[in-house]
Amino acid sequence: MAFPTRINGIEFQSFPLQNSDGYFEFFSTVPPWRPFDHFSITSQFVSEMRAFLHDPSTMMAFRCHPTDFTRDPRFTFPRLAIAIIKEHARPAQDRIDHLFQEGGFGDHPASPTTSAFCQDRAKLDPAFYKAWVAKAVQFYYSRFPQEHLVTTWHGHYVWAIDCSTLTLPDTPETRAAFSIQTNQVPGSETVQGKTSFAYDVLNELPIDVLLGKAQAEKQFIIDSHVQYLNPSVIALYDRGYADYEVIARTLARGAHFVIRCPTSHTFKVVEDFMNSDATDEIVTITVPRDKKHLAVECGWPLEVQARLVKFVLDNGKVEVLITSLLDRDEYPAVEFKWLYEKRWGVETGFFRFKQQLDAEKFSSKKVHNIRQDFYALAFMQVFESIMDKDQDHEMRAKSQEKHLKHEYHVNKAHAYSSLFSHLVDFFLLDEQNLEHHVSTFQQEVLRSKSVIRPDRHNTRHELTQTERVKYLKYQRKQR
Repeated sequence: MAFPTRINGIEFQSFPLQNSDGYFEFFSTVPPWRPFDHFSITSQFVSEMRAFLHDPSTMMAFRCHPTDFTRDPRFTFPRLAIAIIKEHARPAQDRIDHLFQEGGFGDHPASPTTSAFCQDRAKLDPAFYKAWVAKAVQFYYSRFPQEHLVTTWHGHYVWAIDCSTLTLPDTPETRAAFSIQTNQVPGSETVQGKTSFAYDVLNELPIDVLLGKAQAEKQFIIDSHVQYLNPSVIALYDRGYADYEVIARTLARGAHFVIRCPTSHTFKVVEDFMNSDATDEIVTITVPRDKKHLAVECGWPLEVQARLVKFVLDNGKVEVLITSLLDRDEYPAVEFKWLYEKRWGVETGFFRFKQQLDAEKFSSKKVHNIRQDFYALAFMQVFESIMDKDQDHEMRAKSQEKHLKHEYHVNKAHAYSSLFSHLVDFFLLDEQNLEHHVSTFQQEVLRSKSVIRPDRHNTRHELTQTERVKYLKYQRKQR
């Protein structure tokens, strides 16, 4: 798997891809749980994340000015990084007081002031949390497969790439940095940012997370996501990504793709296929005239072979997928409906990020601090997903072993709450007790589980603009 080799001066070592023999397939049952020392890999992960946080080279790479973090002994780089994450939606003084009460400031006799915190957080580059995400994801894909805690489909990771919007504080600074959404009602302007996830849907893990202005969704792929794609990945794209450039950039990285095609304004061969009786056909896609110059400049092929698969949804609608998985024996057409349904996992990821982690409750109206909050919560989503992998596997395996009516998995909402309460234990207290703190967290997670109800569908209710404004102004504030 290819990761960025360098972010802000921090080196990220590449590692060889595992072959599919090291994983279990999603279609198969969960392998029997082995009573190995199941805290060890998770403790190693926390220790690795802690080492990155406390590494002096990390501070030097992600401080905003060369003299930052050289005077005030209370808000060191690690303490400030954790203070920004912890209870991010609560008043600043409450957060600092709780951090002090939990021993986060060591032997200092009193907690810092709100003013000190607000001034010091300007010293930390928000890119630190993005690099921390990359470090966590790298550890997961290099170490967790050895414990059979990584799920694949036909030996491939399945990543969905999609976008969502975030409502931001309305200030002159945010209006300049992000986008303003309006409608026909005077005074209804809303400042919004667009977030894009590259999300491992089988392992419920964000790989790359971005926040920017409203723009074409494929631009996020071009700007960042494409560098994470590699031959072990199948990328799932929605209709907004049915574009030759997306296909070419994905193939250039050696990755595969599955794209849901729009019913109109698409490739000519796709329109012909939709109007035919065929259900599985291999076609040639030719570069559009307006992309030919770009294709030549980038060295992309002017023609690409792709496979079109047609199937009928439960509601009677016909869907067409375009994919680079050409081998009909290895990838039967009947499996593609199931595969593309897994794209909904990225929507679940957005829900957890925006609702369970309260991503739209920013602790400041400054753009710098908004980006800190955003990427800090992105790290927490990645951190939680990796931290409870072992417990999730144990719950599912024991459900099968005991032949229970339902299968159980980790209750994410409870896991987030528990993880926030252990941040000081994991990252700021004596590392000698790290194994104990990890064990305590894992036992808390095991005591709270949720039932898995497969094939459950809820009709999506699209809010009108009036309903959306009412929710953001009144209901949202009550949470």
